[in-house]
Amino acid sequence: MVDKPATYNEERVMALTEFKSTDDFDYTSGIRRGWQRQIGFVKDKDPMAPNYFIVTDTVDEKSSPTIWRLYLLARDIVPHKSGVTVIGKDDVDMDIFFLRPGKVVPKIKLDKEHISIAIHESGSLAVVLHPRMKTEKAPEVTAIAGGRGAKVVTPAGTDYVFLDPEPFSHEQDGISFEGKAGVIKLRNGKQVRSTPGECVVKADWPGDRQLRMIRWPGLRYPRFPDYDDLQPNTGNVLVLNQKEPAKADDFKVVPTLGKPKGPTEVTVNWTKKALDLTFICEDKDLHTGEKGHDNIKLWRDDCVYIWLEPEHDHGLENSKKMMIQVTADGFCHDTREGDQEFDVKKIKIKTTRSTTGWTAQVSLPFKGLGLKAPKPGDVWGINFSRIDQPGRLDHELMQTSSWVSIGYVGDLFKTADLWGHLIFAEKGEADSAAARKAMNATHQKVMERAYSKEYLLQGH
Repeated sequence: MVDKPATYNEERVMALTEFKSTDDFDYTSGIRRGWQRQIGFVKDKDPMAPNYFIVTDTVDEKSSPTIWRLYLLARDIVPHKSGVTVIGKDDVDMDIFFLRPGKVVPKIKLDKEHISIAIHESGSLAVVLHPRMKTEKAPEVTAIAGGRGAKVVTPAGTDYVFLDPEPFSHEQDGISFEGKAGVIKLRNGKQVRSTPGECVVKADWPGDRQLRMIRWPGLRYPRFPDYDDLQPNTGNVLVLNQKEPAKADDFKVVPTLGKPKGPTEVTVNWTKKALDLTFICEDKDLHTGEKGHDNIKLWRDDCVYIWLEPEHDHGLENSKKMMIQVTADGFCHDTREGDQEFDVKKIKIKTTRSTTGWTAQVSLPFKGLGLKAPKPGDVWGINFSRIDQPGRLDHELMQTSSWVSIGYVGDLFKTADLWGHLIFAEKGEADSAAARKAMNATHQKVMERAYSKEYLLQGH
């Protein structure tokens, strides 16, 4: 994946532009704004023969510089002279070779199981992903045609595989190639040639937009592939003691996790009647203009979000998560998961502006949320996020940041298992052992559920 606002669209998917399947080589290409991805799959009828991928990602000037990331399921990631070897957790390893740009040195993040590469300017990054059994020898892979292809040598034979956004020609070792994508295999002294040729997917294909919105209902891996790492967030905790407000700051830009241009600070406390929050937003170029309650376009203005999961069950039972959005002009959009008609009754909002930014004070009556007042020892899931427009509506330059940075604003209902926590404490109490025990018990249920056969067979 490539991280950059100029490669982002609201569906968070690519538009398929090319597709073709042949006996020895499958090819597809897609575009997401300033980012084009091409994938070639070199295949064989024998699953134990060389079956591997070549991927070329191309970004334009608006989409660079950026960070390229590849997420992996690894026991270890070991560098070699032209890439890395992924030591698998089972009986398969994968050798990764970077073809272009030259002298790529990926950063290895084993704790998060991914590698990353800084792309400094527009152009293409090409990589070969070659899985193999641990008992097999690694292939010999060298870049050819200026990184637009690779020579792959294995005990089965030699492959010349090519992938580039533009058609080109290449001759080497008695083979010749012309086109954008394809493979030439040398087997038993013979050439086996597979090139997709013309394979354009029509832009007006009637199923395209609908298919983009489909969520795959089949079997998937759990969110956390390694049980040892399956720990819901315990680092973002706010203890509410009805005296000194708890403070949430250090927001991170989504998805790069960088520092936002304007910091945000949130203070939170509670009374027997309401949850009280104050957002202090540093902002020298405010943008507002949208009006109306529950206007779905309020995101076009400078605004903040409150995300609540009062049951704190991480969706184990029938969790009803809530979102309250407040703009710098004091307009509100509130919703509850599965209930678009939901409104927080008697909500109180006060916004003010200053030379350094704006402030929003929000009081959420527990009755208005449809809830009983919490008791000392109760735990809620919570997160905060903010949209900062650059003095005007600009989808590419607007900045989204979150207290717990786990995805774009539209995704947050789906990631409540990673939100922070509100711990309701006795008056003046600095912590609540009972609440933390309850929090940890819920987290244990989350871990047990994710790896239960029943859960996986239900298609989660």
